[in-house]
Amino acid sequence: MTPFFGLLHLRASCKAEVGSVVAVLELSRPSYAELLASFTRSFKLSNTPKNVVEHAKLCFLDWLGATLAGSAEKEAEVLAEVFGELSPKESSIVGFKLKAPSQAAAYVNGAVSHMVELDDIHREAIIHPGVPVVPAALALAEKQDVSGEKLLEAIIVGYEVEISIGKAVNPSHYKYWHTTG
Repeated sequence: MTPFFGLLHLRASCKAEVGSVVAVLELSRPSYAELLASFTRSFKLSNTPKNVVEHAKLCFLDWLGATLAGSAEKEAEVLAEVFGELSPKESSIVGFKLKAPSQAAAYVNGAVSHMVELDDIHREAIIHPGVPVVPAALALAEKQDVSGEKLLEAIIVGYEVEISIGKAVNPSHYKYWHTTG
């Protein structure tokens, strides 16, 4: 599902200056950033096909399983201990009874979810979309005390944006977009 590619359109307008034979042709189209922003602002879970919502739930569970497996690693314990000392205590570090600032929790959860290489992959975009998307969405959802529905919306939007960008720039990801970015 590609939410915005293909929606590009060219709007042309012609403006003539009074007393002049010069006509200026103005061509404009929304930038990719504008299209991404429009998609993210207008997204509603209620308008999303049921199979997409169910798949997103499975993606979350897959991420959670990879993160819990990674939390058994010594490196995960070190990360959790170091970042768990920071304040304010806003968001959980998965697999540990610790909280950290939301950015720190997202960082640790992202790193830990990739540690044992069980994380998801999108082959065409050449990315592991759950690694950056779910930890960021989860940390902010907990910090802002939002519903599970809003968390799921954020996860779906994050996957859509990341996969769309990955598909657009890959396979030359070393030049523009590094995998899992």
